[in-house]
Amino acid sequence: MENKRLNYISSLEQHVDTYVEPNNAEKYFVTFPYPYMNGKLHLGHLFTLSKAEFMARYQQLKGKNVLFPFAFHCTGMPISASADRLKEELKESEIFKDSKNIKVSEKLEEIKKESGSSVSKILTDMGISFSELKNFCDPIYWTKVFPILATKTLKSFHTLIDWRRSFITTNINPYYDSFVKFQFRKLKEANLISFGKRYSIFCPLTNQACLDHDRMKGEGILPVAIDLIKITILSEGDFFGKKLYGRIVFNNRPSKIIINSNDYFVVSKDFIFCKNIYENLKYQGFKESVVEIKGSLLMGLKCKILENEFVITEGKVNGCIVKGSSEQRKISLENESKNANGKIDCCIIKECEDRLFLLENERKEISEISDNKTEISLNFTENLLRFYEPESEVISRSNVRCVVSLLDQYFIDYGNMDLKNKTKKCIEKMIFTKETKEMLIGGLDWINKWGCSRT
Repeated sequence: MENKRLNYISSLEQHVDTYVEPNNAEKYFVTFPYPYMNGKLHLGHLFTLSKAEFMARYQQLKGKNVLFPFAFHCTGMPISASADRLKEELKESEIFKDSKNIKVSEKLEEIKKESGSSVSKILTDMGISFSELKNFCDPIYWTKVFPILATKTLKSFHTLIDWRRSFITTNINPYYDSFVKFQFRKLKEANLISFGKRYSIFCPLTNQACLDHDRMKGEGILPVAIDLIKITILSEGDFFGKKLYGRIVFNNRPSKIIINSNDYFVVSKDFIFCKNIYENLKYQGFKESVVEIKGSLLMGLKCKILENEFVITEGKVNGCIVKGSSEQRKISLENESKNANGKIDCCIIKECEDRLFLLENERKEISEISDNKTEISLNFTENLLRFYEPESEVISRSNVRCVVSLLDQYFIDYGNMDLKNKTKKCIEKMIFTKETKEMLIGGLDWINKWGCSRT
């Protein structure tokens, strides 16, 4: 019945040619952000598209020559990551093993009953047949299937899009690829492209920077600088002379150090780090081989911080308390410092009030070092080590927890004042709501150098 009604409504509509040819009428250009082709279009796409569609039709009724091109976004890691995840699912899942006793329809029903968001379930929920699933292990296949399905959807929506001016991104399309290269050559000629080192959110599995559109969780999360303080081990034995680095918290109270005895640490020739600190440091210039130990092995060790000696002793709180040997008093756990996973690794609150000024000077010094990187190396001062980690948890589309890596990076210099002024003039000429215009101007004022490529 529903199809009959739709067919009847469609029969009443008059076909309008959406092809745009040059004429003497006033020109009007409409664009829409490229929808990403890791699936079919959904209602949200059509809701947003309707705004562009209504404006295009309105301007056409006013006699303008309206051009509405359209494109499909296939660049970046999400498609590639989904294809890789699907390979693993097909390899690991029992229901995908060939069996003469299981019919394809039965396998499909098992997939549909799965919970969670496996790629195989997402694809089959979109109507992809079980027999076709293996084709999606090739990321190129996604770029062939979903743009065709999206085009069919938009044509049934009767948009004003000129389909002669439609394309996909990536270097699969040599015309689009050459256009992007042309744009970057122009930016380089205008001295708006620069190269340098940058701390970036990074996926260890794909070995790539993990940008916002590459993430399952953590969109908008940035790297944050963490200062670690040096704790020199004085006890004789395997750890003698090694430098244990832990988090430092500056406040006005007497100090304490908490080391979680249940956590894992890594030990190298010269250093000891909590494991989750090491997972970031190894992508920021730390190259020494390590072995893994339990935090309990550090209990009872004598150590020194800023010329003050301590003994690592068992505490009644979650972790272990380091107390000043001169005062011989336990200090309660306050101001816990937690990492992105919500666990305490090494929380250090400075012991000696008279040395706070010295550490503040070192923090300025280490900021100069970390902000002006010309090579991949660690950021050391006499008592501090600065590293970077995500400000909260980031999960890539490969379903891997991300870290921070120091990467070679090309930047577009959006902070260039001449570029900002020209962009503001352009925004002033465009048609926006007041809120949209304020948002664009605010973003333009905020943005500075921005990474623009993978290396």
